[in-house]
Amino acid sequence: MCDAQIRNVDRAVAWQASTAVNYRNFLFHDVLNAFYATSASATNRAENGTVHIAQNFIVNTNYSPALTLTNCLLIAVTNNLKYNAGSNNQTNRSDSGIFQTDGSGARYLVANSPYRDAGTTNINATLLADLRRRTTYGPVLLGSNITADTTLTPQAQRDTDALDLGYHYSSADFLISGTSGVSITNATLRVQGGTTVAIDPAVTNFGIRLQSGASLISDGDPTNLNRFVRSHSLQEIPAGSGTSTAPLFTDTYPVPGSPVTLNMRFTDVPQIQRLFAFNQSAGQGTLSTLVLRDSQFGGGTNCYQPGATNQSIAWTNLLVDNCGWFVNTNSTTPLQLRNATFKSGVLNLRVASGSAWSVSDCIFDYTTVTNSGAGTLTNDYNGYLTNAMRFASGGGHDTVLATNTVNFQTGALGSYYLPTNSLFINAGSVTNAGLVGLWHYTTQTNQTKDAGTRLDLGFHYIAVTNGVPFDSDGEGLVDYMEDTNGNGSKDLSESDWNVADTDGDGVNDYIEYLQSRNRLGTGYFDTNGLVNLKLYTPLK
Repeated sequence: MCDAQIRNVDRAVAWQASTAVNYRNFLFHDVLNAFYATSASATNRAENGTVHIAQNFIVNTNYSPALTLTNCLLIAVTNNLKYNAGSNNQTNRSDSGIFQTDGSGARYLVANSPYRDAGTTNINATLLADLRRRTTYGPVLLGSNITADTTLTPQAQRDTDALDLGYHYSSADFLISGTSGVSITNATLRVQGGTTVAIDPAVTNFGIRLQSGASLISDGDPTNLNRFVRSHSLQEIPAGSGTSTAPLFTDTYPVPGSPVTLNMRFTDVPQIQRLFAFNQSAGQGTLSTLVLRDSQFGGGTNCYQPGATNQSIAWTNLLVDNCGWFVNTNSTTPLQLRNATFKSGVLNLRVASGSAWSVSDCIFDYTTVTNSGAGTLTNDYNGYLTNAMRFASGGGHDTVLATNTVNFQTGALGSYYLPTNSLFINAGSVTNAGLVGLWHYTTQTNQTKDAGTRLDLGFHYIAVTNGVPFDSDGEGLVDYMEDTNGNGSKDLSESDWNVADTDGDGVNDYIEYLQSRNRLGTGYFDTNGLVNLKLYTPLK
C-alpha cells in the first residue's frame, strides 16, 4: 500500500494469516483502529506514515503482531502503541502545534516543525524517489483577481534534502479557494517550472476565469509537468456538498471585449470523471487562441463550443486518457489535431458548415469517435485497433492493428510508450518527424529520437538519457530547448544543439543564454506557440 489516505473507519488496515505487507507514505486519521490483526503474521513494515487521532494503534485477537515502523508519526493515538522500534519515529499524545490546515489538507507540518529533516533515507528506494517529489508544506492561497502580469513558480518545497517524518502530500503550490475563483483581466498569468495549481471545489464555483484580454500560459517541463487539479484529489478532507462541477478554466459570457488565450505546454490536467477541465457553452465567450501541446489529460470531460470570433485551435502531441472530449463550433474556426493518443473515452467532433478540420497521426485505443455537422473533417494516417470504432471516410493510410491491445510500455516519463515492433512506428503522414516539431521526441522506451525518420503515430515523450533530456553538445542546454521549433536544424535565433559554442567566441551557448537573460526562472512562449529556452533552479 502506497500514497493512501484513510479516514473515519473502524479498521484502517486488517490482515490475516501470514501476510507480509508494506505500508508506504500513508495517512490514517480519525479511525478507531489503525491496524487490526486476527492471526499470526509475517513482519509488516510501515514507512513514512502518519496516524492522527486513533483510539487504538494496533489490535490483535490472539498475539502481538510484528510491525516495524520507520519515519512514522503517531499523533493523538490513545491506546496500544505496540510496534517494533524501527527508527526515526515520533509519538505525541497531543496534536497541539503539530499540524496546520491549508484548504482541505489538515496534516501539513507547521513551520519550523521538529519533524522536518528528522527522517532516515534508509527506506524503500522507490518510496524515497517518490517522496523527493512530494511535500509536507501546504499551498499558498491564491484568492485575488489578476489584473497585472503575474508568474507562478513552485513554492511548496519538495522533500529533496534530509527526509521529513510522516505522510507526504502530492505537491500543491497554489490553492484557489475564493467563491468565484480567480479572474484574469487584461493581463497574462504564466505558470512555470512544474508548478501545481489546485482548485478547492468545496468553496468555489470556478477555477480560473479568463476575462477580457486575459492570457493563461502554462509552460512546464517534460520531466516536471505543470499541473492543474481539484484539491480533493490531493487532500484528505472530503469536499462535501460544496463540490463544484464547474470547469478549471473558463472564459466569460457575454463575449469579453478583448479576446483571450489559453496556451499549454508540458502540462498535466488529471480529472475526476464527469468533472470539467474546460467547459464552454455554444457561442459563449471567446478563446481567440487555444494551443495545447505536449500535454496530458486524464479523466473528466472537456466541452469546447467556441463562438464566431475564434481564430486558432491547435492541438499537437497530447495524451488523453479516458476523457470525454466534445468540440462543436458555430464558426469557420480551423482545428488541427495531430499526434494525440486517445485511450478509451469519447471524442465527439461537430464541424460547422464552412469549416475544414483535420485529424492525423493519432492513436485511438478503443475510443468512441464520432463526427457530424456540415463541415469537412479530413482524417488520415491514424491508428486503430481491430473491430474498434473509426472515423468515417479516412484517406486510406490508417494503420489498424490485428489485435485488441496496443501493448503500451512504461518508460522513463510515463506509461504510453510504443513497443519497438509496433506497426504505429514510422506510420505517420510526414517522412521527417522534424517537419512537425518532434525531432527530439520519442515513442519508445529505448529513447531513440523520432528525428529524421518517418513520423510515428500518437503521443511522443521528450527523449531522455538517465531521466534527463538529451544534451548532445554537453554545454548545459538540452537539445529541445536549443532547437526551439523542433525541426532538427539550426534556424535563425536558435543555438546549435550539436555545437557547444555556436558563434565560436569561446563562450558556450549555456553561459551566453544566462548572460542574455541576466536572470533565472524565466520561460516564455514565442508567437507561434512554442516554448523558447528556459532555466529553472531547484527549491532545495
